[in-house]
Amino acid sequence: MGCRSVAFTYNDPVIFAEYAMDVADACRAAGVAAVAVTAGYMTEDSRPEFYRHIDAAHVDLKGFSEEFYHRHATANSRPCSTL
Repeated sequence: MGCRSVAFTYNDPVIFAEYAMDVADACRAAGVAAVAVTAGYMTEDSRPEFYRHIDAAHVDLKGFSEEFYHRHATANSRPCSTL
């Protein structure tokens, strides 16, 4: 259909990582790039395997302060580490 890329979005693709990796591999075989739209929260152990299959990532920041993340997400603003 002429698509140059697909994006895994709406729900963070780490929730359905195995499926996203399989689809990304099929896309790559067809010459289509795979993009993960993510909050950036992933363990250091799982990150290399996931991003081995993904061509690009867009990390959506939800706020710009520690207080925001603590109040709204019961979390902190630091992803497990950089992509």
